[in-house]
Amino acid sequence: MRINALSTSAYPPEHSPMSHRLHCYLLALKESGRNVKVYFFSEKKLKGEYEGILYESIIFKYSNNFINPPQYLKKLKEVLLPIVKECDIFFHSEDRISTILAIQHIADYVNTKTIVELNEYPYGFKTRRLDFYLFRWLKQVLFFQYVIKKVGGVIVISKGLESLALKYNRNILRIPILTKYFEINRNPSNSEIPFILHAGALSENKDGIKGVFEAFNLAQKQLNGKLHLIFTIKKGLPSLMKWIEEFIEKNQLNDKIFFKGVLNQLDLNLLYNDCSLAILNKPDNKQNRYNFPTKLTELLPRRIPVIVSNTGELNEYFQNNMNSIMVVGNDKIAISKGIIQIINDRKVTDKISNNALLLSQNTFYYKIYINALNDFFKK
Repeated sequence: MRINALSTSAYPPEHSPMSHRLHCYLLALKESGRNVKVYFFSEKKLKGEYEGILYESIIFKYSNNFINPPQYLKKLKEVLLPIVKECDIFFHSEDRISTILAIQHIADYVNTKTIVELNEYPYGFKTRRLDFYLFRWLKQVLFFQYVIKKVGGVIVISKGLESLALKYNRNILRIPILTKYFEINRNPSNSEIPFILHAGALSENKDGIKGVFEAFNLAQKQLNGKLHLIFTIKKGLPSLMKWIEEFIEKNQLNDKIFFKGVLNQLDLNLLYNDCSLAILNKPDNKQNRYNFPTKLTELLPRRIPVIVSNTGELNEYFQNNMNSIMVVGNDKIAISKGIIQIINDRKVTDKISNNALLLSQNTFYYKIYINALNDFFKK
């Protein structure tokens, strides 16, 4: 069986959670004996092998328009046709209706089966100023009532998405977030000032960033200022970025909150190595009730203590004072208390981080799902 996969981000995986998940799926399928290869869009020709997975770029200007124009979709079909035609199954995680239908049209034409990864509630949150709720609602209805019925099968990452997708397509497989790491050794430098790490873009809807800032501010006061908050990418909606700037200035936190920018893997690993904890603040909304934060797959194998919200899929796997500090989403008081507990109580910190590693090894490690993925693709 030949399986060609389309990555929505650069490959080999860098900062994109989607490409990391795709890599884990393909590692599992390759170890079951399947012939797999990754394709991705690029403006230059790239080709190679990464951890046993072959990859090749498609020379194509990847548009990110509000609505994909017909000429773009026509060109997309032309570049994908030979790739879809040569395989038995074409696997992708495209999330736009027009793009999924364009790919499905090619697959139906050449009699190739398709599998789509569904990792978020489609059109579940506002991404642009003119992205109105009614328009998103109409696209959601179209996605489930029409699009999801057309694809061959769907891989979902949460129970919520599974129960939803099963109403429209019977070929569903639930696979949680996956990690290729069984364990990653850390040797923290025990620096004088502990710090919280947030790797990734800034989102109020998805990550409750305002609550993280407010909880940090409360905690650092209790710790006599001996706490830092480090982010990588300083990127988010303009209104959120304005709020952050004003909050930092108002509370005089310029010497305690830092933005490192886009980092290479070596520099990012150094931050992971030395950080004291991470916060996954997930407000209770449609996006968070259905998704599952992939960044856990970088944190848990390193035994980094986590504060998580009892929202959605997180509530299925985490327990308070067992493998995490669990709080109600956006409860800044509870989050700040959790921060102080992790910083000050080594016994609790060791317990939750060791149990979180076991959770990762027993539940999120990709090799656990070799047979399930192989059987699903075979079916």
